[in-house]
Amino acid sequence: MTNKNLKIDKTYIIWIMIVSIFCGLMVASAGIAIYSPLVKVAEPVVGNIRIETVDYSYKPGQRGTSISFYLTDKNGIEEDRTFYTGFIAFLIYSVIIFLLFISYRFFYILRIRNVKNYEAALPEIK
Repeated sequence: MTNKNLKIDKTYIIWIMIVSIFCGLMVASAGIAIYSPLVKVAEPVVGNIRIETVDYSYKPGQRGTSISFYLTDKNGIEEDRTFYTGFIAFLIYSVIIFLLFISYRFFYILRIRNVKNYEAALPEIK
């Protein structure tokens, strides 16, 4: 068992950041397009979010859906802040995924250390 498995190096963190950003982008774009209440994770940061879905058909046999997110300011005026809300949700999902990867690695290191300590504590059997 090498000592290399017992630490988190910089390249691991960089790769995990890249993967977390990609996964956060997928959840914030495709995930919200499929299931729009996924954007509610951004509510503590941006405020109360109202989701508006509009179905439209511009040609027989074709249809589309437009999803918009509205925020209410202090004066009670609603403002379309779809990009801002989606961006905040993207950041939050990226951080959550990053923390999941880092905690997985942390517990993996703890398990390796426990196994190493357990093997060291065993008497040699000949």
